[in-house]
Amino acid sequence: MKRKGLTSVQLRPKIAKMVSILMTREGMTKTEIINEALRRFLLEKEFQGIREKAMPFAQAKGIYTDEDVERFLNS
Repeated sequence: MKRKGLTSVQLRPKIAKMVSILMTREGMTKTEIINEALRRFLLEKEFQGIREKAMPFAQAKGIYTDEDVERFLNS
């Protein structure tokens, strides 16, 4: 019987060992660790996409660095 949302993945041995260590250290399940890692990865990719779309608008206002952003927000 298939479970809804179940996905099978193969981990490289080095990654599997790191997950195992983290499971012991953090008291998390393998599923929790992989879900959290994937959630963070997807959020980072989404942020990068938004950032790429916003760059031309920021550059038009002279914003190129993190310092420029702070200066802009504090003005």
